[in-house]
Amino acid sequence: MFSFQKASEIADRAATELFEVALDERVSYDGELSKLIRQRIETELNKKGSFEYMIRGSYNQNYSWPFLDATLIEGIRNFLKSKSCLSVMSGKGNLEAQLLARCCDIVATDKIGLKHPNTSPTSGFVVRECDAIKAVRMYDKEVILISWPPYMDSIAAKVLKFALQTGFKYVIYIGEGQDGCCATDEFFKILSDMTTAVTEIEMLRFWGLWDFCTVYKSKLEKTSDVKFRSRLLNKKIRSFIFHNSSLKNKILKKLVKKYFNVQLGKKHINFLKSVGE
Repeated sequence: MFSFQKASEIADRAATELFEVALDERVSYDGELSKLIRQRIETELNKKGSFEYMIRGSYNQNYSWPFLDATLIEGIRNFLKSKSCLSVMSGKGNLEAQLLARCCDIVATDKIGLKHPNTSPTSGFVVRECDAIKAVRMYDKEVILISWPPYMDSIAAKVLKFALQTGFKYVIYIGEGQDGCCATDEFFKILSDMTTAVTEIEMLRFWGLWDFCTVYKSKLEKTSDVKFRSRLLNKKIRSFIFHNSSLKNKILKKLVKKYFNVQLGKKHINFLKSVGE
């Protein structure tokens, strides 16, 4: 007798195995073993059927919307090199955790924070609780990473435009294109009008999905207009609160007002304490 619960358990195990095997660094290298592993992964990804959809659904829910393999991770790592990166709407942050484990300078943020369990390679990795617009104000980085932004939701377009206006030089976008299941037409118009595609990064994908990974370079000059950055989130205040986090919020509020002439609320102080220096 067919058991949906049993099928779901099998799909979960298959998704976990795909996640673990695909991140094996041997997959991205030449050689007989690498080719065999990669061939096996491609065979699984190209299957079409109801059970394969269950595997994909389990993978998306538990690990990532884009399929993560060593080739994609290495391609992004090679681009970042000495560049600093902010990831917004990071979800579970498995992509960002893999990049951090490979010594990339990257911060992952999401409106719902998450601390990964103490298992390698994501041990101690934290997706910081911070909405996307606030994260752009908070982190003065060179690259913004946007992966599978929500479909038909204006937030991705707002964040992209704001990030480019505040001086982010590059955008790494992972997801489907216009008329796909990511973002809105406005998002892709902003990409077209305000950036230039500079490189494609190779990636594998599940059957039925047409996502890609592209790096775009901003056409805008970096602005010094302070209206785009929150005075509440500047580096000096952040550093001050970090080094005095043992003080009570009431005292910190008075000191920030005294030294920086900025009025912070309890919510702001708690947020800055959680972010660190």
